[in-house]
Amino acid sequence: MRHLSEFKQRLLIVLWSLSTLFVIQWYYSEEIMFLLSSSAFFWGDIPSKTTFSQIHLSETFTSMLKLSSIFSIVFSFPVLTYQIYLFCLPAMFYLESRWLKKKLILFNLVVMLSIPFTYLIVFPLYVYSSLEVTKLMLPLNADSLIPFQISLRIDDLIMQFMYCFLATTFITTSIFAY
Repeated sequence: MRHLSEFKQRLLIVLWSLSTLFVIQWYYSEEIMFLLSSSAFFWGDIPSKTTFSQIHLSETFTSMLKLSSIFSIVFSFPVLTYQIYLFCLPAMFYLESRWLKKKLILFNLVVMLSIPFTYLIVFPLYVYSSLEVTKLMLPLNADSLIPFQISLRIDDLIMQFMYCFLATTFITTSIFAY
């Protein structure tokens, strides 16, 4: 029975961390959305006809909700892994706990370092390459024939950033796993 009360305590710490970070992220969600959209055009100039659009009336609210949820989960990940480690610690030998502690520190460091790597390198390259592919699909004299406007949804931008982050984290943790 004692392990269930300890599990409950660890779970409450993780939930408190998630909720606190969610409130902080919600407060700064507009600034984070601006930083995310400015990062998308880091490698190239913003095309003159690029705008952000919303299809549904509540899309801005749900985008802020997704952004706050995703970032609170990502930034509370070290707390989660540490609480899992502390819960499993009584069942481990000393050498096992030392080995796991070193691996968790390295793992959390790689996950936290993949955030700026994704923000500065992977995500802008992804957006830039997708915009270049869009330009290639147009006819050569499209400006004179068809008024063409590239419209990005901020909701899609958030999800694409999350996919880029997950792919970067998976690749880097796979490299550092051994």
